[in-house]
Amino acid sequence: MKIRLINPAQLDAKGRVVKINREFVSGLTLPYVAALIPGGHDISIIEESVERIDFDDPVDLVGLTAISCRAPRAYWIADQYKKRGVPVIMGGFHATALPEEALSHCDAVVKGEAEGVINRVIEDAVNGRMKGIYEQKAPHPLEGLPTPRYDLINRKNFFMPANPVQATRGCPYHCDFCSVSPFFGSRHRKRPVADVLADMAAAGPYLVIVDDNLMIDRDYALELFTAMKPLNKVWIGQVDVRSAADGELMKAAADAGCRMLYLGIETLDKVSLARTGKTPNLHTDAQAALMQIKRHHIDAFVSMIIGFDNDTVATARQIVEFCDRMRVPILFLYILTPIPGSPMFERMQRNGTPLKPGWHLYDGMHSVFDTPSLKSAELETLYMAIQKKIYTMPSILRRNFFPPHLFLLFLNLWARKNVHSGLHPWMGNTRWRRQLDIIPLLEPLTKPWIRKISRLLRFTEGRFTS
Repeated sequence: MKIRLINPAQLDAKGRVVKINREFVSGLTLPYVAALIPGGHDISIIEESVERIDFDDPVDLVGLTAISCRAPRAYWIADQYKKRGVPVIMGGFHATALPEEALSHCDAVVKGEAEGVINRVIEDAVNGRMKGIYEQKAPHPLEGLPTPRYDLINRKNFFMPANPVQATRGCPYHCDFCSVSPFFGSRHRKRPVADVLADMAAAGPYLVIVDDNLMIDRDYALELFTAMKPLNKVWIGQVDVRSAADGELMKAAADAGCRMLYLGIETLDKVSLARTGKTPNLHTDAQAALMQIKRHHIDAFVSMIIGFDNDTVATARQIVEFCDRMRVPILFLYILTPIPGSPMFERMQRNGTPLKPGWHLYDGMHSVFDTPSLKSAELETLYMAIQKKIYTMPSILRRNFFPPHLFLLFLNLWARKNVHSGLHPWMGNTRWRRQLDIIPLLEPLTKPWIRKISRLLRFTEGRFTS
């Protein structure tokens, strides 16, 4: 069969397709699903935000994955193929949370993880009887999983030249706004280190470890980092505040090639942390965790959220002040959103909380409900005001000029251009198409002697930034 796997584009607030020149980084889902599909099928992957879909190109099966904000576009794509008699299957977080809704547009839905069901899906598709909801009830063992089809990833479609790898699945925490635990289960499952290393060897020199909480099992993380060290990979990943505050973990990660970590600080308000179940942050000093990352020459992509019940106009000033004072290299800012599948969404549904219609608005950039302190429109205005202040030239230079973070300066200028164009900071901008080609030229900045100088400067910063 000729199988086409599609990651649909995002829609803007008016429902128009957002076309960009590159996605930020490649996801794991479609290359991994391609590896799971048995037999010698002809498989291709399309990133619709970057590439055009030719609906008249003959295919035998279409597979879609989508987070909630991209679900409307996924449904439209599914409808176009169904009109042409092409069977469509959909999976991912949104389809798992609302399988009946997805099934109204598709021939079949994979609910939850694809292992254990994909063979049956393909067999049924070949025999023309694919329909309904496919679900693997028990978690699938993580031993012996196939290596993702990295050959199907078009590197020109992505800003970061890194291939995705997964070492663990799930998260033991139950944050109110997160759908990870409902999707994967609350048990933190780990792949054999040897299997992870095999994927890393195939993935190339630059990696993004996509785990939602890679270091929650400290012993496993230390074992993995020790084994990774001889590979000489450069990688980015995610970490919670508690793990980031662990000096031994951060040193091991840095020695294994870690250059950037996505750190979920979320909010500086302890009451909001308690109400949303963000337990790792309640008893750990976020500033100390951030400094620990800096001391080990790791750059922090800090995640913060605005829109909690306690948030006011003053919260916006606090976020900007915190980022400037702590020299946060990169801020990923979101508006609190009740994503389908999350405890927050389920509770709001039960309580009858008014939510704006249109899944395309559930992207962390739009407010879909009023808080006790802020109306939806006020929250969106605050969100954009924060972005504009963070990406002023004085703020960019203050946060990234000393110690000199040249690559991060480039990223900040990219974000600044997008904000001034009315886009999300990390969406593509066609005016920067040629500038993207200089990214490979920045590789010398990872050389050991450059890193030693930067490590010394970063150590000083970590000691004296308060």
